[in-house]
Amino acid sequence: MRNLTYGALALGASLWIGSHARAQESFNLTSPVESPDFPNLNADGVIEGEVGQSFELTGNITVASAGITGEEGPQGWSLGISNSGVDILGTTVDGTVSADSAKGGLVQGGFVVNETIDPAKNKGKMGSVQAVVLSFTQPVFLPVNSAQITGKNRYKATVAATESSATLKFEDGLIGKGQPVQNNITFKGQTKIPALGEKKLTIRKKIVAGPEKGFCNDQVDNDLDGKIDCADEDCADDPVFCGVPEAGKCDDGKDNDKDGKTDCDDEDCKPEQICQAPPTSGFDLILSAQGSAREGKKNVAGVDCSAGNTFEAVGSIAKTQDPEPNGAQGWSISIEHDPAVLDIVTEGFPTLEGTDGAALFRGGFQKTEAVDPAKNGGRAGLVSAVVLSFTENVTLDPTKDQTIVRSKYSVKGAKEAFPTTINYKDGLRGVGQPVQNIITVNGASVTPTNLIGLEVRCAEVPKEGKFRRGNANDDAKVNIADPIWIINELVRKGPKTKCQDAADANDDGLMDLSDAMYLIQWRFLGGPPPAPPFADGCGADPTPDALVCPQGSATSCP
Repeated sequence: MRNLTYGALALGASLWIGSHARAQESFNLTSPVESPDFPNLNADGVIEGEVGQSFELTGNITVASAGITGEEGPQGWSLGISNSGVDILGTTVDGTVSADSAKGGLVQGGFVVNETIDPAKNKGKMGSVQAVVLSFTQPVFLPVNSAQITGKNRYKATVAATESSATLKFEDGLIGKGQPVQNNITFKGQTKIPALGEKKLTIRKKIVAGPEKGFCNDQVDNDLDGKIDCADEDCADDPVFCGVPEAGKCDDGKDNDKDGKTDCDDEDCKPEQICQAPPTSGFDLILSAQGSAREGKKNVAGVDCSAGNTFEAVGSIAKTQDPEPNGAQGWSISIEHDPAVLDIVTEGFPTLEGTDGAALFRGGFQKTEAVDPAKNGGRAGLVSAVVLSFTENVTLDPTKDQTIVRSKYSVKGAKEAFPTTINYKDGLRGVGQPVQNIITVNGASVTPTNLIGLEVRCAEVPKEGKFRRGNANDDAKVNIADPIWIINELVRKGPKTKCQDAADANDDGLMDLSDAMYLIQWRFLGGPPPAPPFADGCGADPTPDALVCPQGSATSCP
């Protein structure tokens, strides 16, 4: 089921909805930056200053179009942009096309929401959301094939002792006062998905060329020769920070010889026993989900891949053709997913609870947690380490599959991002050191024979209920109350539509403000009527999409 969002704010009231495909049209969202302190900031992306010094900059939120024929550009949009590495100070539409026409903008009796978001409601993310309808009653459009500033965000960048980065990134699902916001453009009454821009900045201490020697641990190229700290020959004999052998220190999580490689990733540690791969076991590590089936060396599951839908995955230790005579006493696992497609649900998950491992747990040790992508180079997933007992001889049953972890995921990416995989992958780090996929049997660590991941594909969502398209408020009539109902739900936290297909007036598979405008155009401006089922009364949705209309949810349609 799709997240109900501000959606593709549509709109232009005298808009005529055509039936011709316009594949050549394209749209994108960008945020060029500017600062009086750095005239070339947008081009070079570098902020330099003294440690502790702060600078203000402006991100110009921009909607751009290309390839449009005719004179009608976008009539509305919704967008969300997050910022990391800099603080957001505020946001405004003053001086942009999103301002009222009396103040130099293009909005004439339309609708504007422009606000910063609460990190507490957005998993710690900072940023802003915007939803704009240029007019509900006038034919108002953005100029075609142009880039138009729709909002201005103010940010503050602070210089730290070490170089840092900042990112301004358009992303779906940010939450303001209403529902999660999708990045959409409304053009000729239809929702268009724009290309989402991302702006990266480097924030660093301003460097005046000087000797590297004597400053071999500041992560700065002091002599501007392209080499930093111990990688610079000037520091090769530094007794404090450089030249310490990695060998003999292969389990401390530190890059002792400053060559950019830590512990067993460093060639100096390869001969050490701690870095040797343990022998294989008679067990596999397997990931599965409800209804999944084996295809080769992976399980495959079909889910409803509408944004916001959730599903559960289960990790197991399974016997092979020739299993060990004794079961597992403990294990450590590292399971990775694609954060661009899935979010791991952290409320109550991941967990040992509800598994065979939990039923056998006897006062040992267990730590199961989602990992922080910021500490894992952008990688996302979970880790779990379990010892069933420190005092009793407790093991999993070696003769059958035994569940050891449960995790829950919510769909984040679009359908086009599927299939996606969830796999056992070594090296994710929770609060401790990087975790390997290892099973403990007979007191020794052994590697699984096979790592069986889970491929997640989109499953068809059946349409069961009958409805009349456009009758969003389910009162058996299609009139001005229905577009108002849609607007109230999407941007004013009004009652939810039980049959989403009924609110999809333009039949584009989305429930957003373009549907409200479509109904206004049909009812008052001579636009085309809603698609079937409409003129002949109630019926099933003939168009496959991800919206749902459960049986009986449209009570006006028996």
